[in-house]
Amino acid sequence: MAAIAGGAQSVLNVDMSSAALNVGRENHRLNQQELTKVRFEKLNIFNSFSRFKKRGPFDLLVCDPPTLQKGSVDIVRDYPKILRRLDQFMAPNAMLVLCLNAPELGREFLLQHMQELAPNYLLIELMLRPLMIFPLK
Repeated sequence: MAAIAGGAQSVLNVDMSSAALNVGRENHRLNQQELTKVRFEKLNIFNSFSRFKKRGPFDLLVCDPPTLQKGSVDIVRDYPKILRRLDQFMAPNAMLVLCLNAPELGREFLLQHMQELAPNYLLIELMLRPLMIFPLK
């Protein structure tokens, strides 16, 4: 929603949950945004990096995977899989917003993996509090 409001040419929403994608679709509608620039794909990116790569390159990526989802996501195992592939689907000078919903891992988990697996990216700001996003209307 924020990307379209900010003038993005296109937006891709990816989630394994149809319900989550439907909430996103409804948020766009509630804010009277045209959906022709927005795509919603039910996709497990951990099993579909080649498909995700075809949708890029991306200028902005907001990555907010669940910490644990039985049978599909374990953040300790899977976040590094995303980070090591960033260069495959990100545009030059792209921006990343990486979320880690596992306080027990601490920020060092993400910072260490970024340094090791995605050293071409520069940390601009570390947000220690949850990001709150409110509807435009």
